[in-house]
Amino acid sequence: MANSPLVFTGEIGTPGDIDSFSFRSSSGDSFVFEANYLLRGSIVTATGHPKLVLYRTSPSTPLEIDNSAGDLSYLAETGGTIYLDVSSRTAKFTSSYRIIAYRLR
Repeated sequence: MANSPLVFTGEIGTPGDIDSFSFRSSSGDSFVFEANYLLRGSIVTATGHPKLVLYRTSPSTPLEIDNSAGDLSYLAETGGTIYLDVSSRTAKFTSSYRIIAYRLR
C-alpha cells in the first residue's frame, strides 16, 4: 500500500463468505478504509455496506470494526502485519464490493 490510495474489488460469492487481506504497518501509520457494494460496477448504498474487521492475530479480538457505514479508521501503535476481513452483515447476502484503503504517514 505504498501508493495510497489502494483500490481493490472482491466478491462475497456465497453466504457466509469472508475475504481476508493483509497489510504491513509501521508505528504511527494511520489507515482509513472505505467499503461499498457494487452493482454492475457502480456503487450501491441502498443495500448497506460490507462489514469490515481489522485485527492482528484473530478476528475475535479486533483492533477496529467499521461504523456500519462502510468506514473504518485505525492508528497503528506498533508495526507489523494487520488483517482486514470483508464480509456481509446479512447471512444470505452476496455481492461484489470495492474497498479504498488509505495509509497516512
